[in-house]
Amino acid sequence: MLDHSINLVVINSFGPMGSSLLAALIEKWGYLNLPIRGRATLPEYLIGRRSLSDPAIRLRFRSGFLSGSTAKGKGGVNVKARLPGSALINYEAVSEKLDFLDRKTFGTLAEMYDSYRELYAEGVLYKQINAVPGWHIELATDYAAYEGRNIEAAFKEHFENVVFFHMTRNFYEWCESSASQLMARQTGASAFRFGSRVEQYEEYLDSIKNMSGIRVDFEDLLVPRLTATKEMISRVLGKEPICGNLENEQFDLYGKVVDYTTAFTKADRPGTYFSRISEFAARALYQSSLKRFWKSLLFHPFYLLDLIRNRKLRLEGR
Repeated sequence: MLDHSINLVVINSFGPMGSSLLAALIEKWGYLNLPIRGRATLPEYLIGRRSLSDPAIRLRFRSGFLSGSTAKGKGGVNVKARLPGSALINYEAVSEKLDFLDRKTFGTLAEMYDSYRELYAEGVLYKQINAVPGWHIELATDYAAYEGRNIEAAFKEHFENVVFFHMTRNFYEWCESSASQLMARQTGASAFRFGSRVEQYEEYLDSIKNMSGIRVDFEDLLVPRLTATKEMISRVLGKEPICGNLENEQFDLYGKVVDYTTAFTKADRPGTYFSRISEFAARALYQSSLKRFWKSLLFHPFYLLDLIRNRKLRLEGR
């Protein structure tokens, strides 16, 4: 009897739309959720720009292993939650097998993908892995790399039994969260371009209009709408969670494990990083017919003032 279980869940998003939160939830259905992803490299294999013999994806995976072996902040519900921590994996325990994978000849992209991710899971230190072998969650965040090709079709050419979720989020909250990530940087924090963010956000929404995957809004992952979302996931995956009561579980937000309440309660309220006047300017400019350049130019003074204010608050420990 053929097994038609979903073995790859692809969560498509652009920027801070809650993809890692959805991944943390779907993990409870038995899928491998890891803080390692193909990023821009994987799409190049999916669309045929790179052949299976090209070492780029192997190098990308190795980079993920090395990154996971260092003690630095990862994941969390927002940028404030990314505090310095311990290593995510025991690199020494899997290094020999990693060298072997780098030399191995794979017959398919799916086989290579599964092998590297299963090996990463072997070395994980920060949580207990409870996933069905061969079941994975992939966070697809570099939609532009697909050059207009349908992301669903590209994955289905290489993987069997795939299901797709497409994240959405209110623009103003998405924009503020996106800005907060830039504000947290030590260098380049002033490089926020509002007009470009508007264009990228609308391009992403346009790219998923004709896709058949399931739409999940950021608000669907928060209490009280979470109950309906859990029921929807069970219907889509054709199975119930493999754990007990989800409210008693811990959730992996891209390398940072938190409890149920922390995960599914909104961490950043509107106005956390943008002032009221900045929010007013953002709404006015978003709805205007101005060109991208002018939107960016007119919003930039508001952003710089918010950047200074937030850095001052961070220095004061607030």
